[in-house]
Amino acid sequence: MLPAARRTLDGIVGRQRRSIAIPDLHAGFQRPDADARNDGLFAFLERVDGLPQVQAIKRRMAELLEPGAGQHLLEIGCGMGHELRRLARRVAPGGSVLGIDMNQAMVREARRRTADLGSAVRCQVGDVQQLDLGDDVMDGARAERVLMYVPDQQRAVSELARVVRPGGRVVAFELDYGATLVDAPDQGMTQQVLDSLGRTVAHRWMGRALARTFHQAGLRGIVAEPLPITLPPGVHQQLVGPALAAAGEAGTLGDRAYQHWLGAAQDAKRGGYYSGTFVGMVVSARKPEPGRVTPSEA
Repeated sequence: MLPAARRTLDGIVGRQRRSIAIPDLHAGFQRPDADARNDGLFAFLERVDGLPQVQAIKRRMAELLEPGAGQHLLEIGCGMGHELRRLARRVAPGGSVLGIDMNQAMVREARRRTADLGSAVRCQVGDVQQLDLGDDVMDGARAERVLMYVPDQQRAVSELARVVRPGGRVVAFELDYGATLVDAPDQGMTQQVLDSLGRTVAHRWMGRALARTFHQAGLRGIVAEPLPITLPPGVHQQLVGPALAAAGEAGTLGDRAYQHWLGAAQDAKRGGYYSGTFVGMVVSARKPEPGRVTPSEA
C-alpha cells in the first residue's frame, strides 16, 4: 500500500487505463515529518507563489498588516520563506521577522533561502497552537492557508492574539472548501466530488469562520474580504487529484464520480481552460489597547 503522502491516480489515457503515483499534497501539509522536497510540497509552493491571484492576496495581506521599519513580525506556516524575505524588506531597518512551521524540512529550506538576511529573519519549528513566545512581543502576525489544517483553530488564533502587542495586527487568509467551484458536466457527481474535497482538511469552512474566530480570540476592528484563487488546470489536478484518490480508497467517493471529475479535469488541461476555483477570506483585526475603544471595535 502506498504511504499516506502518496496516492494513485487511475484514469483512461487514450484507450488504456493507466495509474501513476503522485504526492498527496493535502496529506503532506498536515504531516510534520513529510518529505517536503520529494513529496512535491516545495515544487507546489514555488509554483503557486507565482500565480497572479496569489500575489494579489499577499499584497492585500501586507496592506492590512501595515508593516513598517523597526517592527517585529511573526509568520505562522512560513513554508520555504517566500513571504519572510518580502516582510523583512518592509521592516528594515531595525526590524525582524520570525517564521514558524511545524515541518523541519520547510524550516531548513526557509533558513537556507534567508541566510543572507542575517538576524533580520529567524526560522524555527513550532506549533501555532502552543507558541514558545511571551505575551505582547510581536508587532503583528500573519498566517496564510494554515489554519484550515490545524486541529484547534480557535486555540491557534488565540495564540496569535496573545503574542501580538496591544494595537498590533493579526492577518490571515484561509480557503473555504464549502465555497470551492469545480466544473464537470454531471451536477450530482460533481457535488460528490465537492463533498469529498471538503473532507480533506480539518476545517472545510475555515474561510467563512475566520472572522468569528478572530472575534472570539478578543481581536477587534475586524475586516473580512473574499478573494478567489483560480488554479491552472495542471496545478488544480495536482492538488485535488490525490485527495480524491484517497477518498476513493476510503470508500467515501465512488469510482464513477472520480472518473467523471478526472475526465473533466483532463479535458480542461488539454483545452487550456479552467475547471476549478478556490474561494477564501482575508481577515485582519487589531488587538485592543487597554482603555481605548473605537466605534469599529465596540
